Amino acid sequence: MGGGRILLVDDDATFRTTTAKLLSLRGYRCWVAADAAGAAGALVRERFDALVTDIRMPDAWDLTHLQVHDDAGRLPPTIVVTAYPGVSTAIEAVRLSVVDYLCKPFEIEDLVRAVGRAVERARLARRRIEARARAEDLVEALRTLEGDPGRPAGWSTEDEGLGPDLSSLSDREREVVHALQRGLRVAEIAGQLHLSPHTVRNHVKRVFRKLGVHSQIELLAELR
Repeated sequence: MGGGRILLVDDDATFRTTTAKLLSLRGYRCWVAADAAGAAGALVRERFDALVTDIRMPDAWDLTHLQVHDDAGRLPPTIVVTAYPGVSTAIEAVRLSVVDYLCKPFEIEDLVRAVGRAVERARLARRRIEARARAEDLVEALRTLEGDPGRPAGWSTEDEGLGPDLSSLSDREREVVHALQRGLRVAEIAGQLHLSPHTVRNHVKRVFRKLGVHSQIELLAELR
């Protein structure tokens, strides 16, 4: 049995419904979309373990419409199914790390195996992210314990002007505060500090707790 969440995108209604039913019988939960616009909305709203998509649809050609989701980190392991294979789409598939490329017509067992590989890849990726987040949290906790809670290592006179309460923050927490003051978002802070977004959000929560604020707006107002 599968157990993964699958998005099926194809303008052929018969293919969508039949394939969704067959995968559902294997234990997968399936969502369907008839075009690239429908797929885009689903990828924004939901988290999927695998995407099964045709190449040619009324509102999209080839796979270029998937690039924005890949850049945003929303593109799950993808399986391309097409009746029109070509060199250009194969190159694009490799660039987007498509896990399988199936030519119609194909045996349903081939698709089932491809979906199984995609779902397992998604699960392994989540485990790596979770393990990294736990490791980062542990490292940050050790750094806080080893530092001086009154005035952490790396304190500068610039920090004095930001308010006395910042002296209760760790080095990393103050880095996050400075980034928030510059208007950076969580994902941008994570990239700049080489942390996961999960770890950055944990730092923000600890900052809120230590400084007695309840939102980013309240925090920035206190630091003005």
